[in-house]
Amino acid sequence: MRLLPARFLPALLLAFLAACGGGGTDSPTIDAGADTASDASSQAPDAGDEPADAGQPEDAGAAGDAGEAADAGEEPDAGETDAGETTDAGEEPDAGGCVLPEAGEPGASGYRLDGWSWQKRGLLLDDPEARAGDGYLAPAVVEANGALHLFFVRKTGLEQRILYAKSTDGESWTTPVPVTGLGSGTIFSSPSVQHAGRKFKMWFSSGGIDLAESVDGLQWTVLASGVLGAGEGGAFDSLSVLYPSVVPELSGYSLFYTGFNGQTYAIGRALSADGLAWSRAPATPVLSAGAAQEFDNTAVAQPRVLRTPAGYLMWFSGYDTSLTNPGPYRVGLARSDDGLSWTKAGVSLDLSAEGDDAYSTRDAAPFVWQGAWRMVYVGMGTDYRYRLLLADSAVCVP
Repeated sequence: MRLLPARFLPALLLAFLAACGGGGTDSPTIDAGADTASDASSQAPDAGDEPADAGQPEDAGAAGDAGEAADAGEEPDAGETDAGETTDAGEEPDAGGCVLPEAGEPGASGYRLDGWSWQKRGLLLDDPEARAGDGYLAPAVVEANGALHLFFVRKTGLEQRILYAKSTDGESWTTPVPVTGLGSGTIFSSPSVQHAGRKFKMWFSSGGIDLAESVDGLQWTVLASGVLGAGEGGAFDSLSVLYPSVVPELSGYSLFYTGFNGQTYAIGRALSADGLAWSRAPATPVLSAGAAQEFDNTAVAQPRVLRTPAGYLMWFSGYDTSLTNPGPYRVGLARSDDGLSWTKAGVSLDLSAEGDDAYSTRDAAPFVWQGAWRMVYVGMGTDYRYRLLLADSAVCVP
């Protein structure tokens, strides 16, 4: 039997006080947005809330109906790739002899690991002004023109803004600056970015899922709002869709996303020929919460999917309330041959005994850099703040 670590006890008190002290939100049966027992913003989410922030009053209906899109004027190039894609979108994959590991042994938490032996490398970026429940979230990494381009979210109270930083060596990064041109709202979150030719394309959350483009990664033009909105009544994504992860396919795109129905989070898939008009395929989740004894026993969210010669790889956040509610997220891995049927491999990044990710690991952004696997991810530590952290793996690259 796994026992409740003593380090969670003060966090539980903080979460209780936060829940009782305000927010005025409705009360779903779970709070999948409160990342850990330590999350200072642990009140239950409104319909449109990001899993990262249970208390923000985002309008779930702002994005319009599913598949609704404005006239973009220019369609994205289906050949776009991000830093994690190991094949061109228009080529059949070839694994080249690389065999990815099967599930590993149980980790420190007692949950099965994914076998990749990710090594934590520590802090990447921290917001020195962040208070409890705030900080950096939702990273996305894109390789373009010999450099790494990092997009992520700065959460400050009820506001979320997308920031940008750049690295030419994968170690040192430019000072993060806010991107511009996305609009006048207060919620711009969870970017998924591709690059082709001379342009970046970014799908992001602002109530639904929107699409923008940029030449330099800083100044953006919104092409369409609400390219994917909330699902029909009774569906797993009936209240909001968020955390997009766009994958170039042999023809068109796949979009993996988090859906919220007022009770829990699950991961869905949609398809598009042009990145603008999307159709759910299927209308049900492709990944849902696991059994009571698994690390994702309450919800799954925040997918990041790569199409490789060895198949589709999805890193996601599994929400665990087996010991505490709110409880922690942990980054996990699932694999698929077709993007529809997924097999969970286990936990990729478990909680540390102390430090910057002692209470949560989440929002994975894996990528390949100079022939090796790396991952930017979000950790929450004992001060209840979100930071961007770095890990790497010696597993072969297909």
